[in-house]
Amino acid sequence: MKLCGPVENGKGAREMVEDLMRPPYFPVHCKEVRSHIDHKNFEFPKTLVTLIHPQGGYKFMNLDKYERLIRDEKFLPIGKGRYPVGECLVVTMYKSHHPEYTISYRFEEKTTGKVFVFLTDHENEAAASIEIKNHLKKVDLLVMDAQYSGKKYELRTAGFGHGTPGYCAELAKIVGAKILDLLTMTQDRQMMMF
Repeated sequence: MKLCGPVENGKGAREMVEDLMRPPYFPVHCKEVRSHIDHKNFEFPKTLVTLIHPQGGYKFMNLDKYERLIRDEKFLPIGKGRYPVGECLVVTMYKSHHPEYTISYRFEEKTTGKVFVFLTDHENEAAASIEIKNHLKKVDLLVMDAQYSGKKYELRTAGFGHGTPGYCAELAKIVGAKILDLLTMTQDRQMMMF
């Protein structure tokens, strides 16, 4: 198993697993299964892209190298093979607006052009930045965290790192999302189609 994640305060994927996988929080100590877990830390997640090919496997790459690759070569070297980038699932990351280091993931299926973005732990923002607009560009399905009502947010939870349904709907409208799926505190799912 490969576990990937950002580094915050000197702690990456390995340290996170070691903190969580130990008694009394977890029945198996991390040291007992460490040989089965490979870790990869992302120092600067928004500068990376993950390319996944159905036959070739996956490859992590710097965003600038990926942009040159799709402009010039169109083939992805994985191991001993070379695979068309147009057959890949492309995963990029964006640091969401949250007090702790949280990541939003954008999945773009090159074969169909479909885009799915999972954007949780993202606080309401006064305006949509160019960066978030680029992250959400051409999104077909946008899943967002809408844990708090507007009233509760204003009274108690502003700054906690979670959004409201109104903010999520407005952002989805701004970026032209086709479908917005809201995750709420009660785990009721609310879906809006635009």
